[in-house]
Amino acid sequence: MRRLAVVGVLLLGAGAATAADYARPGEAAGPTEVRVAISVLDLTGINDTAQTITANVFIRARWQDPRLAEDGAGPRTRGLAEAWHPRLQVFNDAGTRATLPNEVEISPDGTVTQRIRLVGAFSEVLHLEDFPFDRQIFSIRLVATGYTAETVRLVADAEGFAAVNDQWAVSNWTLLGWDVGPASALVPAGGQAAEPASLALNLHMKRNIGYFLFKVLLPLVLISAMSWVVFWVAPEQAATKISVSITSMLTLIANRFMVDALVPRVSYLTRLDLFILGATVLVFANLVLAVAASVLAARKEPERARAIDERCRVALPVIFTAWAVWSLAL
Repeated sequence: MRRLAVVGVLLLGAGAATAADYARPGEAAGPTEVRVAISVLDLTGINDTAQTITANVFIRARWQDPRLAEDGAGPRTRGLAEAWHPRLQVFNDAGTRATLPNEVEISPDGTVTQRIRLVGAFSEVLHLEDFPFDRQIFSIRLVATGYTAETVRLVADAEGFAAVNDQWAVSNWTLLGWDVGPASALVPAGGQAAEPASLALNLHMKRNIGYFLFKVLLPLVLISAMSWVVFWVAPEQAATKISVSITSMLTLIANRFMVDALVPRVSYLTRLDLFILGATVLVFANLVLAVAASVLAARKEPERARAIDERCRVALPVIFTAWAVWSLAL
């Protein structure tokens, strides 16, 4: 929120410094209404580590400017600098390129239409406590640079409003729904908090679990199960028991490094972090118990060594299963 506020201050300051020479239409009548439609033509990627989405976005803005009304055969085109416009900016632009010219289309009745198409990255703060079973809200946030909600109102255009495309390129997320509303960003203006003229398209999405189930969680389960083999090896074969335990531990650590590359370095534990942490502790416990059984066998106490193995054959899988259910399912 603090970062958004800082960006908002910069946008308002920049807008004030580069204000158009044209007065806002209908200043005396109150805020100018700008009808906005936002379409996500394609969503090509979601980067958890960089906390960005890559999308192809089309924005259409319409407003009335009676001063530009002119009887004629059809609409006219002007450069963006030749007419008043709300100076729309994408608040969370993280590196996009515009593919349409900076111009507006003016209808004979004074309706002004601006079209913007942006292709590139948009920033988004992700909440990953439930990763990889998480749901996120990805937004395209618009702000009318230099205008507050008292001077310009950005409203969703009910006529032909298209939010999404059913054929997105991204395959590891599912769209649950979408809504349109003001962008959540308060910026100070004149020493007081003022709400900028803003509008956001919010995409409610759920991560598909298939990739993590088969390529992350299943290997972790198999590695943990591999470490339980030591309890079926005779206590006298200390080298074999310790070798299997150490191999399981090293494999689990290597897998951990692979998982770390999938998510940003957050200061809290995700569900997957909790699961891996528990699995690591249990594999280490297997190593300690295997060494203890081998020591007892070397001291000529085979019965006590076998008792440890027999109890761990049941106890460790049960504890592991309980931990997995608690960390992943709850």
